[in-house]
Amino acid sequence: MKLTFVRGTARNECNEDTKAALASDSIHSQGAILTWMALYWTLEKGGGVRSSQYSVLKRLCRERKVLYEDPDFPANARALYREKRPHLHPIIWKRPTEQELSASPEFMNGSGRLELELGDLGDPWLMGAVATLTLTPRLLERVIPPDQAFDHTYCGLFRFRIWHFGDWVEVVVDDRLPTYKGRLVHLHSPDPNEFWPSLLEKAYAKFYGSYEGLLGGSTTQALQDLTGGIVQSFPLAARDKFLAYQVLNSAVPRSTLLVVSISVEKERRPLRLRHGLLTQQAYSVTGLARVRTGHLGEVPLVRLRSPGGKGEWTGPWSPNSWEWDSLSDRDKELLAGRVRNDGEFWMSFEDFSRTFTHLDLVHIGPDDWMTEPALHSKRPWRAVLARRRWRAGYNAGGGPTFIDTTATNPQFRVQIPRSGLSKCHVVVSVTQHYVPGPNDSHAHQRKLNAIGFAVYEVPSSLPRLTAHFCAEQRPLDVTAHSVARETPDARLLLHKLLTKYPAEVDASQLLKILKAHWKTFLPEKPSLELCKSLIMLRDAAFLKHESPRGYGKASSYQLRPLLWEAGLTVSNKVLECLVLRFSRDRSLTSQAFIMAMVRLHLAHGTY
Repeated sequence: MKLTFVRGTARNECNEDTKAALASDSIHSQGAILTWMALYWTLEKGGGVRSSQYSVLKRLCRERKVLYEDPDFPANARALYREKRPHLHPIIWKRPTEQELSASPEFMNGSGRLELELGDLGDPWLMGAVATLTLTPRLLERVIPPDQAFDHTYCGLFRFRIWHFGDWVEVVVDDRLPTYKGRLVHLHSPDPNEFWPSLLEKAYAKFYGSYEGLLGGSTTQALQDLTGGIVQSFPLAARDKFLAYQVLNSAVPRSTLLVVSISVEKERRPLRLRHGLLTQQAYSVTGLARVRTGHLGEVPLVRLRSPGGKGEWTGPWSPNSWEWDSLSDRDKELLAGRVRNDGEFWMSFEDFSRTFTHLDLVHIGPDDWMTEPALHSKRPWRAVLARRRWRAGYNAGGGPTFIDTTATNPQFRVQIPRSGLSKCHVVVSVTQHYVPGPNDSHAHQRKLNAIGFAVYEVPSSLPRLTAHFCAEQRPLDVTAHSVARETPDARLLLHKLLTKYPAEVDASQLLKILKAHWKTFLPEKPSLELCKSLIMLRDAAFLKHESPRGYGKASSYQLRPLLWEAGLTVSNKVLECLVLRFSRDRSLTSQAFIMAMVRLHLAHGTY
């Protein structure tokens, strides 16, 4: 039996509270007895809702018959900017009850459709995160308590909840909103009588210091703030299609919210593309399917949901396309029956992977899974949260490159079961304590430390990592140290644990892998003898030129020496093609080197 260590790491100067969260759909923890699903954001009193003065403030306002005015977030330029700067328009703060804004204001209009429109601030990422929450009504009610209205209890006071480092913080605001010529200038509802979007954005702006503090935000950040889940972000355009489909196929059946978007550089406003999709808008992935057609064969489809029913796909596999018409009546009925909500549509995975640029996975913990009926059809995660502190000179040992001190970091031992028919999926996240601040503030970034984690596979006889072990063994994965509140890059870990192939393979396993996917990069099927030769070449040639800090990588400039070691010479043109095809960021992985060798071998045999 082998065990996996999950370790948090930080630079030596770090001295901050941190928490490591681990989610798994099949996990056993060493050294503690855990219930099946009850420990998500609950250890050490995490996950609760901090008490607020909402009830007290509301009672005082009603007793004194006054409308609430927030002293911590006043209706002036201080709420708009961190520094005093003139606005493009003269801003007037108005309450929804003033006749110029609405004759009959409502907190929510009760239509069941939560529609939003951007204002001057241009924060589509916040709009996308809120739209994603509409798939989980109970989670939405936690952020936006529904027991608020412009009725006899109205006193100009409203409340919202935002997640912060394991706790739900209640943010209270007054309802004075910035307007220009009688119109709301920021996020608002298309219904002129509905005001929850504007009030939610004001609470979020208060949480980050000002409306200007929301500039530079991201969907990933907003999703975590509004769900409390573990969020992983992936650039789809830079990933191979097989891995992207593996991620979707693994995440859709679980209590994970999937959000995709199309980003355009230097463009903050949504743009409508040729087939109806909108840029800068968050679409939810709600399902997968496969259909068989006579001329196209088996086609994988992705079901998506557009917030508010805007920006639906009108290309192939949309209801009016010839691809849809080519389906049998039974297949049409099955696919149409799976479209449960207004704004849902199907598109091929090929178009999906070619069109969307970003994918965010929001892993919802078991506590929230139990309280959200919309997630009960999905498999829950099991989760554990642990809080630790990095102390300089004691246990802030840095990453694996700091061989002498890295073993002093906090360590978390996890046993991954090897038995059973289903695979075990593990997600690890490390978050450091942070004070909410403007997203584009360099001063705010300086308050954070560079954090990351490493994953080692070790024998059961080793109770704790030692300096000697770290010097002799390479980690399975290392996240890049980043100055961020949470480990932003879990791509390598997800790739290793979601795919069915081990990090190290022998010739037989390599043959199995190549045969499964040879059509994507090879002209013919490889043989076992070829795989044996490639394994020997990799051991002898690649490791000789491997970067000491690359953990399984070599510089792309070393490809020619690598080929020389393997007894091959190639022209400059062939070498250039190999570098362009198999390297990434001027680095060459051992897997890419094997692929290049296979390509050269089979090309030589063919020509």
